[in-house]
Amino acid sequence: MNRDSLQLHQALPDDVVVGGSSSFFAYRNFPVFSLPWLKKRSFLMGIIIALFSLPVGIGLGVLSQNTRFGIFAALHFFFGFLIIATAGPIMATWVRHRQFPVSRERRGVVLAILVGIVIGYFADQWSSAYIQKLPPSHLQSQTLTVSPGNSTKAPASPANEKASINQEVLRNARPGWVVGVNLVFLIMIYGSLGGGLALRAYFSEQRRVAESRHKRELNAMRLQKNESDLRLGVLQAQIEPHFLFNTLASLRSLIKQDPDRAETTLDALVDHLRATIPKLREQQGGLVSTLGQQLDICSSYLALMQVRMGSRLGYEIKAPAEYRDLDFPPLMLISIVENAIKHGLETKSGNGRIVIKVEKPAANRLRVSVSDDGVGLKAGLGGGLGLANIREQLKSLFGDSAQLEIAALPEAGTIATIELPLSNDKA
Repeated sequence: MNRDSLQLHQALPDDVVVGGSSSFFAYRNFPVFSLPWLKKRSFLMGIIIALFSLPVGIGLGVLSQNTRFGIFAALHFFFGFLIIATAGPIMATWVRHRQFPVSRERRGVVLAILVGIVIGYFADQWSSAYIQKLPPSHLQSQTLTVSPGNSTKAPASPANEKASINQEVLRNARPGWVVGVNLVFLIMIYGSLGGGLALRAYFSEQRRVAESRHKRELNAMRLQKNESDLRLGVLQAQIEPHFLFNTLASLRSLIKQDPDRAETTLDALVDHLRATIPKLREQQGGLVSTLGQQLDICSSYLALMQVRMGSRLGYEIKAPAEYRDLDFPPLMLISIVENAIKHGLETKSGNGRIVIKVEKPAANRLRVSVSDDGVGLKAGLGGGLGLANIREQLKSLFGDSAQLEIAALPEAGTIATIELPLSNDKA
């Protein structure tokens, strides 16, 4: 049994408790055969047995006309049944607290209950033997007088005749099968009172604990996913204005320099937003998308930048058509493309070029790179808001199995690469 998942001194989760967790059966709130379970169960059994012992003592005291006999009979009844109810559980609790291996513990618990049943049998015999000792005066008043009838023998003494009648009654009224049935019935009583019913709960307890733990883990994972989705939504909400603000700032300076080109750029921006915003909002609040959707967003953005930058900007997208339906996180690629233009090409004199390349280095891996021939990698590049958000999203979605790498190209420029695992159904 997993000791880490089940502490004997701690209460069980509500969904593990057998038969509910009412205050009357409070012992069920703890692991079966644990010390808290034993204490609370023994206390409950003691109250129930005491309630039965009281009328037994009163009845026998009235019947025998001997108060002292009634009191001691009630005490014998109480302690006899208390031993029946607690002997096995006490030994089983001792076994379980030894922290034995699983198989050894289970064998020990079963053996403890069986030994407790045997002890309970002798306790019952001890209790019954005393109760059957009614005072002699009462026995004599209840003696049945039997006429010998036509017997030719001399009348027997009352004691001999009573013994003869008792033997005859036992012979006629208790055949072997009756004795067997009574024995089975007594064993069932001793077993049920002595912890036999608790054995079933004991053997199913670890399964119920495992199921409860599994449910809690699923709930925790579901909560973590919801929190992750919320966090991704916040990160994306940061990326969208980041892209828009940079574009609008560039548009503002262009209005002063060339109003006609600014107007054309504004029209292209509107077309770009009309094409991209619905894609960002569809399916789970924009938290999932396909590679094709992200490439289209980048394509419309680069077309917009071409309107603004003219012949200074050229671009190419190398992506096999069969890869377009692959899952790909939203807004990552456009953020990298924006960084390539802002940090690589806008500050470069002369023409520049951006290449988006998609490939699968392995059957279950996807790699998307954005390279430019701009001014190259500068100190501090890679720590901006957009790239930091990309790393945070990759961490939330894929853990350590995905990464974003920024590197300088040997000839000139920079390359940013996202590599991530593919889901099994899309690999």
